Amino acid sequence: MGPTGPTGPTGADGAVGPTGPTGPTGPAGADGAVGPTGPAGASGATGPTGDTGPAGPTGSSGTFTGVYTARTVTTGSVTLSNTDQVVLCAPSPSGTDVDLTLPAASGNAGVMITVKRINNVAFSACTLTGVAAIDEDSPVTLAFAGAPGSMITVISDGTSWYEINRD
Repeated sequence: MGPTGPTGPTGADGAVGPTGPTGPTGPAGADGAVGPTGPAGASGATGPTGDTGPAGPTGSSGTFTGVYTARTVTTGSVTLSNTDQVVLCAPSPSGTDVDLTLPAASGNAGVMITVKRINNVAFSACTLTGVAAIDEDSPVTLAFAGAPGSMITVISDGTSWYEINRD
């Protein structure tokens, strides 16, 4: 026998046969990576403002501004006001007393007043009227400057004036 001859040309494909049945579903694959967050949506419209609440109680009528104001009284009878934070009492050497009267306690809750005698005049007195009898006999007579009892601080509870310090 002799050598094999060259391969001849391939013939045309034949017809495709019918598709076979589908096989069973395989296991689920792992989740993919999370994508980037999308842009924020537009803000909604602002709702209407609610009704105004009831008014609160009226506060004290004091005028403390962080700086004490001092008033010096040298003679006569004086009715103090709720703006008199510190009163310096200096009776005159001529024998004229200084008589101080506290304002009405009503409407002045929380107001404090300090009265200090600032001289040593022996012939004149410095008195304060209106302190509640539970604390002091009224009027309170202030001693000479620098002596015990030469200063008194009182506070109103809206009904009476009460001593909170006496020096």
